[in-house]
Amino acid sequence: EREKQRHTDLEEQVALAGEAKARAEKRIEEVEQDFDRFRRAHRRMPEAELQTKIARLAGEKAEVEGRIEKERADKNQALLDKEKYRLQIHHLTRALQREQERRLASAQQEIEQLRVQYLAREEKFVLDGDRQELRNIKRELDDLRKMNINHEVYRQESTEAKHGHQSEASGRRSPHPKSRDHLRSHGVPNGVPAFKSDQSGLSHVSPQPIKSSETERLHRERTELLESGQYTVDDPIVVQLSCLIDVAEKNIP
Repeated sequence: EREKQRHTDLEEQVALAGEAKARAEKRIEEVEQDFDRFRRAHRRMPEAELQTKIARLAGEKAEVEGRIEKERADKNQALLDKEKYRLQIHHLTRALQREQERRLASAQQEIEQLRVQYLAREEKFVLDGDRQELRNIKRELDDLRKMNINHEVYRQESTEAKHGHQSEASGRRSPHPKSRDHLRSHGVPNGVPAFKSDQSGLSHVSPQPIKSSETERLHRERTELLESGQYTVDDPIVVQLSCLIDVAEKNIP
């Protein structure tokens, strides 16, 4: 049995080997035929035609290489243009930023100038108001001095009338019409100032409360100016107020 099986296997292997040999021989024949056809085709093509084909292929190759080089140059130029445009945009951005900063600085300078002008105008208005107030104070002090002079005139007239042996009724007569009008214009009721008699029997003008209140008002205004922080003791307004205070205190009887 083993011998039969071995013999059968060998026959099968021989048959397979024969088939493989046949296929190989057929493939060899086909390759030889293809080679023969190629050789015959080249033998039929003249040498000039081959040279022309080679030259055409070389030209196509050069053209393709030229297009490649051109595309590479265009790409490089595009990169250069892109960098140039980027630098120009950067310069334009910086220029725009500088222009904005310049305009902002100019606007701030104009605003500061307007603020300084406004403060100067406001200070001028304040100073003008202070000057007007000082003129009013001076005018009131001048009125007070005039009232003191009129009081002295009235006291002298009363003394002369008493020495002239006039009666008590005549001693209380009204002053001269011009003096009465002047005193009435300065706030003295009926043109006659308040007075009292001392031991010698002479009439003396009583102190006027307005002088004390005027001095207090001057003191108060000077204190308010100094406490505001905008004025010093050397400021002309404060100096004038101090002078007015001194004058007012000296004129208080």
